[in-house]
Order: sequence, then structure tokens, then C-alpha cells
Amino acid sequence: MSNPDRPLVSILVVSWNGLDLLERYFGHVVERTLADDPRHEIILVDNGSVDETMAFVTSRFPGVKTLRLEQNQGFGGGANAGARLATHPILAILNNDAEPTPGFLEPLPGLFADPALFAVMARSLVTTRDMQEEAAQRLRFRRGRLVPVTDPGFAARATTTLPILYASGGMMAFHRERFMELGGFDDLFRPAYWEDVDLSMRAWRRGWKVLYEPSSVMHHQHRATNFRPELRAEYLVIANRNWHLFAWKHLDGARLWSRYAAWEAAYMLHGLLTGDPLRLKAFIRALPLLPRALRGRALERAAGPIRGSEILARFGALEWLGDRREA
Repeated sequence: MSNPDRPLVSILVVSWNGLDLLERYFGHVVERTLADDPRHEIILVDNGSVDETMAFVTSRFPGVKTLRLEQNQGFGGGANAGARLATHPILAILNNDAEPTPGFLEPLPGLFADPALFAVMARSLVTTRDMQEEAAQRLRFRRGRLVPVTDPGFAARATTTLPILYASGGMMAFHRERFMELGGFDDLFRPAYWEDVDLSMRAWRRGWKVLYEPSSVMHHQHRATNFRPELRAEYLVIANRNWHLFAWKHLDGARLWSRYAAWEAAYMLHGLLTGDPLRLKAFIRALPLLPRALRGRALERAAGPIRGSEILARFGALEWLGDRREA
């Protein structure tokens, strides 16, 4: 029997031409969500697909709310559109290539009793990497960039709820009102990449928490949509472009900026000399968005006194500098 005092969850799945993935995973999402509490709601956003996504969902799962976008709004845009339909206090966004395990929602309502909580990342095991845990990939500032590195000590610590820099992976659950207060994912990063790190950074800068919860478990076929062979080259450029946008919005301190500028110049020169223009192409694509990134930077500075470098240092991203307090 469901607990009438327990906060309810709006499950949101955004899909773009992902019928094959929905056929594989979406039934498990519906079944395991409603098994937790039949009052939870499930929302499917069709992000401008040209396949039979809507026909599949409406015929097989008539209780699911659906929203069809005529054009692909990117992951963040699709998630923001779906969030506006959500009615419950907890908003859980699942990838269309993620399969929740039974009981995955059980720990979430209790966590959100914390008045400072913004987001929770589930334990996300990557099926294409021998069940490697996504949260073990942490950001480190190396050679002028924040890059993902595997944290060898994560497994020993990850036996209980703990704070993390950002929520990503197969499922991210949010305090819906705070998600909407921040405007959701920043459209600056459309269509994808770095929008999840940016959102969590904005939350931390306001004094809100982002947590990892190991007892909520997902199996995730990481990048099954965006890194299809025909899309790989374009999305590598977009991921690199969005790194610049994130840096312009959140990096601060002369030491970080000098290393960022020097290394990026070296990357682009090396690419020109070796016939690999990816880094230069990404930078050129980012430049027209510089004014928007700087406006976002100004908004973040006005939102509170916590600097971006302070958040990065708190989670060890700047350990190489030899000083966790000063960037």
C-alpha cells in the first residue's frame, strides 16, 4: 500500500529516434516506477523523432503522459519541456537507454526531506564498459581542461550517500521547484554535453546539495543515442565547443584562466599542423555564443558569493594545483 505522506515522483524520459531503445527499456521503467507507487507519473518527450516513437508509447502505455516536439530541442530542451508537464515534487530524468532495477525509487523521497537537497544521482552501471560505475568518473583540471578520470578510491567510499560535484548518468532526480527556479538545463549547451555539470554547479553555487545514492541502481547503455557512428564526429565537436562555454561561464582565477588559454592555443596550433582541426572548429563554433556565456557568468556571480573554482576545489578537481582553496 502506498504511503499518502510520501512525496511522489515524476519520471521523465526524453527520446530522439530511439524506438529501438524504448522497445528494450521503457517497459521496465513503467513497470518498476508504478510498482513503487501507482500514483507516480511517467512522461515521455518525443524530441522531434522521425521513427514510430509516439505510436509505440501511446499504444503500449496509455497511462503515460506524452509530449511531441516538432523539432529536436536537444537533451536539455527536451527535458525542460517535459519538466513543465510534471506535477510531483521530485523530478527524475532517465535516459532512454537506461534500465532501472527493481526498487530504484525507494530511497529518493527520504533523501529529499533534506531542505538543502537539489539533486541525486543514481548508481549508474555502464553495460558497455563491463558495468563500470559512472560516478567513478570524476573531473580533474589537466592540461587546461576539466577531463574525466577514474577515481580508484570511489568504490570504497560509495557504500553510502555522499556529495558529488554533479549529477549525470542513467538517472538524475531533482527537487522540481528548484530545477524550475534555475530554469532547468541551460539552452546555451544545446543539443548536449556539459549541461548537467553546469546545472549542478549552479546549484552548488547557491548552497544546494548534489548527492550520489548507491542504493538506487540503473543499468545504462552509455551514449547509445548520441554516439551512433553517423553522429560521432559532429558530437565530438559539440562536446568540445560546450567545454569552452562551460569554462567561460564558470572558471575564475588567474591561474585557471592562464592555463586554459595557453593549452587551448597549443591544442589548436597542433591541430592545424597535424591536419586535425577538431579543437579549432569547436572554438570557432563557440565564439558566437560568448556573449550568452558571459551573461550567464554575470548571473552566477550575482546569485551568491561561492566561486566556481571553490566548488571545483571542494571536489578535488583542482588538486593538481597543490592548493584546494585558491585557483
